[in-house]
Amino acid sequence: MPAIKEKFDATLTFHPDDILEVFLLTVPALRAVCLFVDERGQPIQLLCVSNLRQCLKSRLAVRLPDEISRHTDYRALVRSVHYRLADSNFEADCIYDELLRLTFPLAWQIQGDRKPAWFIHIDPDSQFPRYTRTTKLDQSNGLCLGPILEKTAAIKFIELVENCFDLCRYHNILVNSPNAKACVYKGMGKCPAPCDGTISIGQYQLLIEYSLDAVLNPAKYIAEQTDRMNQAAQSLCFEQARLIHAHIDDIKNACIGPYQFLCRLDQFRFIGIHKGRSKKHSKIFFISDTQVIQFASTINLKQQPMSVDTAEALLSTAQLLMQSPETASSMDAILRARHLTLVGSHVQSSKLVDGVFLELRDWNSKSLIEAHRKLLRKKTLELPENDEGLLHKTDGQ
Repeated sequence: MPAIKEKFDATLTFHPDDILEVFLLTVPALRAVCLFVDERGQPIQLLCVSNLRQCLKSRLAVRLPDEISRHTDYRALVRSVHYRLADSNFEADCIYDELLRLTFPLAWQIQGDRKPAWFIHIDPDSQFPRYTRTTKLDQSNGLCLGPILEKTAAIKFIELVENCFDLCRYHNILVNSPNAKACVYKGMGKCPAPCDGTISIGQYQLLIEYSLDAVLNPAKYIAEQTDRMNQAAQSLCFEQARLIHAHIDDIKNACIGPYQFLCRLDQFRFIGIHKGRSKKHSKIFFISDTQVIQFASTINLKQQPMSVDTAEALLSTAQLLMQSPETASSMDAILRARHLTLVGSHVQSSKLVDGVFLELRDWNSKSLIEAHRKLLRKKTLELPENDEGLLHKTDGQ
């Protein structure tokens, strides 16, 4: 428990005989993650709340006899409260996840298994390569793309890639190449049939690499296909142009919505700009596939966006953090998958009210200033004074 205690900002000592109103004078009315601890130093409950003072006022209040029978009497159990302040939902969720893993590891594991992120694994150099979906990151070969938050979206992505590039749909047939009997997709002209030797496995591996490059660099690929379409139209090959146009539309479907930020996990890099403790402050985070680091805070004088010099200085610091020794190979695969699930849910959220994320490919001073300006325009959600704003809760095991 002492090691866990160091993860918090402060500790409040509480006794049932204390006058609650006096005790609350020392409690900040801010967003926080707090841990209730009993007299033996054992954790009772971990909470993530928008108003710490109101949370303690509600949970440590004197209970009437009939209320005790219906609710846990935390006033009689709690002897200390550890808390750590957080200024945005993203920061609060990151803190809560870390502390949950340390205090209630079983609950942390169960929560992670409930709705994990999905990843697309591909090893172009394998003998019979194919795209597969997985929630694990323990593969020794190939690479993973992601994160994708929904299983159905991961399934749909693989179908999109297979249809766009006429890849093999039946891996159980492919593994018998070149002596297998081709499936119906060959007759439909939708598969080059590496299974029966129509093309070699080496050629099929090149097709897999071609599809992977298109998925990872969709803007470049779409521009190339658009040029092909225009050339076909100028040559009066309108049917060919129509087919290329349909192909471009299919590729676009693989890089929007749940796939908007799809990338190689070792290139999962973002800058997060989030609201600080007051309207005059904001916090800057470096986010990768293995870590979240707050590396700067800014003062928003008169609600004006940051200067070009400030933006360039922040980008230089972020570039240095990209060279951090913390790598995927040194991080537990389960912990890395859970980290990407948490971060990915915020990056892809359409309801983000207190932050903006900037993707690696958009790292320049102009886009960073625009992201900061976008943050300043966001309105903070105000809670009623008597609302503790419970975000997450985990009880002792």
